[in-house]
Amino acid sequence: MHPLVNRAIRSALQRGKSMLRATRAGRSLLYDLNNRHEFTSLLSHERMLADRVRVDAYHEAIRRHVHPGQTVIDLGTGTGILAMFAARQSRARVYALDHSDFLGVARRAARHNGLDGIEFVKINSREFTPPQRVDLVIHEQIGDELLTENMLDNLLDLKKRCLKPEGRILPAVFELFLEPVQLRSGRRIPYLWEEPVHGLDFGILRNDRDAERFKPPDYDCYLLEPSAFEMLLCKPRPLLTFDLNRMDSPRQLGNHFRARKTASRPGRMDGLALYFRVVFDQDLSFDTSPLSAVTHWRSRLFRVPARRLETGESFEIELDLPDPTNIHSWRMRILESHHHELSPQESATQV
Repeated sequence: MHPLVNRAIRSALQRGKSMLRATRAGRSLLYDLNNRHEFTSLLSHERMLADRVRVDAYHEAIRRHVHPGQTVIDLGTGTGILAMFAARQSRARVYALDHSDFLGVARRAARHNGLDGIEFVKINSREFTPPQRVDLVIHEQIGDELLTENMLDNLLDLKKRCLKPEGRILPAVFELFLEPVQLRSGRRIPYLWEEPVHGLDFGILRNDRDAERFKPPDYDCYLLEPSAFEMLLCKPRPLLTFDLNRMDSPRQLGNHFRARKTASRPGRMDGLALYFRVVFDQDLSFDTSPLSAVTHWRSRLFRVPARRLETGESFEIELDLPDPTNIHSWRMRILESHHHELSPQESATQV
């Protein structure tokens, strides 16, 4: 293909994507197109099944909350593991929805386990309508950053069209955390201009316009293995909590969040760790904190220039989510800092 034609096509595609990203419906469509082949990797499914924190919590939640005779939708069934858990409890109809080609694998696994009450449907959930409204929607529409698998749009759409008035989404309650952390020695990546290297100073590049254009999309918020994190510097408090069973529209979530953080121990703040908590009921939950039991979800660090925090020092953070499904659109800011005397209760650090 001629380079000029190739450039014109790329430009047109980019303009089209920009137009779609300008609206919620367009962003949702883009996500669906990108997601269609994302979960066809056998290794990805094996990694999720090997996650005992995830699997055991869902198994127990379905044992507690799916009852005989209930009809269930499993959104994004994957291997069919949640649909099979539900079918053993319900002994009624379970609709296992997925728009990937992996659905055939799940169907054969269910048949092998003698679970005939599952109807596997290869379809986008927004195109699915059951013969009658269902009692429960189960799902694991949870990305590394909680919201990045289009959870809100997909589940609230099913709630509106397919769920009985008294029906429920499971899980429905989520908490998003953004917590100051210190990384282990050797795992921190300083900004180019932060530290001299063998006497060579790169400080002149701090606000260099030419260097700016080489920043990748994840320059300020990249993924790290949990082993890179040494400790949390504040007592964790959720930046955002929501309950899908109490929501009707994704717009109810909002897109601007602000919180004050107060150091409960001294240390070097290398960035803020993004993680979440999934709540099934009052005594069944799990979280993806890099200092909790390891799950298949990855930890993301919003990095900042390293700074020393002393016990009692506090500051405010702001997080904007222009597009909840696109982590590269999220913007985090640190505001003013001052010293605050901690009460004994505030000083108790949870790690």
